[in-house]
Amino acid sequence: MTGRVLAWALVPLGAVLPFVLGSPYALQLASLVVIYGGLMVALNLCFGYGGLVSVAHGGMFGAGAYATGVLMTTHQWNFWATLPVAAVLGCAMGGLLGLLTLRMHGHYFVIASLAFGLMAQLVLSRWTAVTGGELGLGPIPTYSGLPGVSFESPTARYLLAFGFLVVFCGVSALVVRSPLGRRLAAIKQNGRLADALGIDPVRTRLAALLISSAMAALAGSVYAPYIGFLDPSAGGIDLNFKTGLALIIGGGGTALGPVIGAAVHVLLPEALRGAQEYSVLALGVVLLVVIRFAPHGVAGTLRRLLVERERPAPEPEAEEEKVSTNA
Repeated sequence: MTGRVLAWALVPLGAVLPFVLGSPYALQLASLVVIYGGLMVALNLCFGYGGLVSVAHGGMFGAGAYATGVLMTTHQWNFWATLPVAAVLGCAMGGLLGLLTLRMHGHYFVIASLAFGLMAQLVLSRWTAVTGGELGLGPIPTYSGLPGVSFESPTARYLLAFGFLVVFCGVSALVVRSPLGRRLAAIKQNGRLADALGIDPVRTRLAALLISSAMAALAGSVYAPYIGFLDPSAGGIDLNFKTGLALIIGGGGTALGPVIGAAVHVLLPEALRGAQEYSVLALGVVLLVVIRFAPHGVAGTLRRLLVERERPAPEPEAEEEKVSTNA
């Protein structure tokens, strides 16, 4: 509860951030953190709260990005009109993944989701008539405006992406606190006991996977007009692994973990711009350090420290009364 309250308390800070940052470069990095934060929130719903280690959410992110990019570029659709298409596409991919793999357990599900992610990347790279293949897709128009609102400026684009992130966090919080979220937590803690209590693990996890997949695809939709150009790496297997590792570092199953993970995912490679080939190695080193000293991730460790700090100190034991005897 403490971490969730702290996360929502940071929303005003995120809203005023573009007015505080002094350079367009810093604002661009903040915008990418916010966009990838949406993907992390979607992954966190399955991985952090549901215990489903998915290596396919990057493919859903890429599918949503390409759906919006193709419709806006080739068919001149409005950005807002592409969102339902992306969400339905994400749900379809999540439903197919769930129906094929959710009866598998442990590393079998991880391997199956990895294969699904590889197939998504192959479709993006080989379906050249639609996606452009390795040559990419672009230029993609920027976000369509609303009545009285324009998204031409970098600040407006950041606030739009930030608004989507807040919505994703709100949906995730509602799911976690709903009966579906409680069933999901019970399955994560002890699947056999939950099954014995009448909780259907396949149906419960499928529902969570559908919601998570739709959010991942919508995050991709926000990404496409912002970046203006797409290639298959937007939904590649590299993205799957890096976002999963970054979420573990940030803290799965927490409210702040996805945002911290997104910051690691965006800022760490940027800090190593002169040595991009070592970015994965650096991510692995950070992961090892976090697992050693903060096994619950950065956000999980901070939450535990706050809880322990707020916990009242135990009352001192009452001193035993000494009974004096008269000599």
